Amino acid sequence: RWVNSDGYSMVRFMGQCSMKQYMPLKPIKRGFKILCTSCSCCGYVKAFQMYTGKEKTADTGKGLAHRVVTELVVPHFSHRNHVIYMDNFFASLPLFADLAKFGIYACGTYRSNRVGFPKELGEKQLVKTLNRGDSVMRHKGSITALVWKDRKPVYVVSSAHLPSTTVGNGKDVDGTVAQVVCPEIVSQYNRYMGGVDLSDQLKACYGVDRKLKRWWLRLFWHFVDLAVTNAYILYIHSYRAYTHPPMVYNPDDQLQFRSKLTDQLVNHYSSWKQHGQPVKSPVVSLVPSGHKIEDLRYLGIRKGRCEFCCVGPNKTSSIRRETQFGCPKCKIRLCPVTCWASFHSRLQPQQ
Repeated sequence: RWVNSDGYSMVRFMGQCSMKQYMPLKPIKRGFKILCTSCSCCGYVKAFQMYTGKEKTADTGKGLAHRVVTELVVPHFSHRNHVIYMDNFFASLPLFADLAKFGIYACGTYRSNRVGFPKELGEKQLVKTLNRGDSVMRHKGSITALVWKDRKPVYVVSSAHLPSTTVGNGKDVDGTVAQVVCPEIVSQYNRYMGGVDLSDQLKACYGVDRKLKRWWLRLFWHFVDLAVTNAYILYIHSYRAYTHPPMVYNPDDQLQFRSKLTDQLVNHYSSWKQHGQPVKSPVVSLVPSGHKIEDLRYLGIRKGRCEFCCVGPNKTSSIRRETQFGCPKCKIRLCPVTCWASFHSRLQPQQ
């Protein structure tokens, strides 16, 4: 089975907008709420919707969470043997029943006071009699509901698991790891419920996080970050698929991937307007051949004088200019942009 997770991420925004939400339990408390469906193994976001506030259309009686999950999941995973993991904000028994009609399994934590949950599992007297690791399960049709006592009671409902138990690791109050008996449903939920958080973690490392007063621009940069993060995840999958022994598995990290992506998108573009007659000879990109601007310290070349404007026949200044950047293929230190372009101009085709 393929596993996916449903959740929501917050886009930080402190300006004025009617769509801004306040989530006191989230690290980002004020901002836009994006409802997402992502892959549990890598965090690839497959579909999303933006929460814009209370809907003005007629309510079908099933609620916002039911509608959002159905619209995000059914068009992509219908009759494809997928399992969807979700938290108690989205989980409901009518939703599980509707997803089962499309061949989609579901699992999620549940609120014990919701309609349809077995009343005997939500009784406080029953919970008080349970010790840590104890669980009580009820199974009806294809739905399994349970309450499991860890430090606090945990309520879970699933249409993809049978009522069985396993042994997992848990932490005591003092931080020591101990073996705890837990249901298979809880073990699988803890393993796969985190795809949206993984995507947010990758996006937060090198994301564009600027203070902006225009809400649409804040969302634009969020979706640019999301596209770059998804591209990096696809790059890792592709690299793993086409790397076989004796090839060494050494993919680029996210910073190297973003640097190369920026080089390929921006290249030698400049916002300066051209004056005079246009150049007839074509300007050939030198980036594919390995000529680019990089920090040379990883090659063992220390920071020192520019080898174009401070040394040799092209010396144009008596001021000592030091730089740590240069061309990794030529292996010489060059001032970014100006000296780099002048030094490599000889590699351009002559008219």
